[in-house]
Amino acid sequence: MTAFGRLARTYDNVNPADPSSDIEYRANLMLSLEVGGLSLDAVFPEQKPPVRFEVPFDAKPSYFLAVDQRLSIKIGTRNKSLFKALNGKDGDFSEIEPNDFTQDRDVKDALLPVYWKDNDKTLSNYNMIGAPTAIVKGENVFIPDTHFSIENAKNYPEDIQVLAKDYFYGDKKGRSIVSMPVATRHFKCDPNELPKPSIYFGTINLYRNEENIFSGHNDNFRFFCDFTRPLSLIMGRMSEAHLGTLILLQKNKLNIKKVVPTV
Repeated sequence: MTAFGRLARTYDNVNPADPSSDIEYRANLMLSLEVGGLSLDAVFPEQKPPVRFEVPFDAKPSYFLAVDQRLSIKIGTRNKSLFKALNGKDGDFSEIEPNDFTQDRDVKDALLPVYWKDNDKTLSNYNMIGAPTAIVKGENVFIPDTHFSIENAKNYPEDIQVLAKDYFYGDKKGRSIVSMPVATRHFKCDPNELPKPSIYFGTINLYRNEENIFSGHNDNFRFFCDFTRPLSLIMGRMSEAHLGTLILLQKNKLNIKKVVPTV
């Protein structure tokens, strides 16, 4: 995630060491968790975060996207190496270990509902701009100005619209956002293939605290997504392995509870 954030900052030609610049970049990975499955308990075994932007009537989300502080990074002004060599001699990096990076303490854990049902466009319209929309459409989403986008999003119920406006106008971290769904393969193997949220393990999200990330140009956004697609596929495979491991641990805990006799 640090590499993604640094690439976005470099792509915008922002010098992190410039004392006159207040521009900040952030990145996170939101894992996609099936409602009613083991993944939600596996990622948050203790206490579930609050649900944000849930529609106030009988429309049930199929997935939650997890805003997780543990998977959120604020891109620092000093470019610390992404990894360190282990037992390396004379530039031999055959053994490396990733460096630790500080979690973004300004991020509050939350669950974003993802509404989805085959051939139900009305339900899909309830998804919030950004990551939930990226998962449902199976497309990278570009929001150069969250204020403009939420003012022009007319498809939400009125109370959700009010909550969304309050949130995006009050949020100082992400005035412009990029959301990219991650999977273990390219999004569509066939142009006529319909999007299915089940193939995605989450979204990579990039944030700039001022408007016009990538200069606000759609062509720049598309080029960045194409350029980073190999890294996105790697993140998809890492996410699959990470979620699978957490779910396996959760299953083992449940099995232990079943066999341990109670006193």
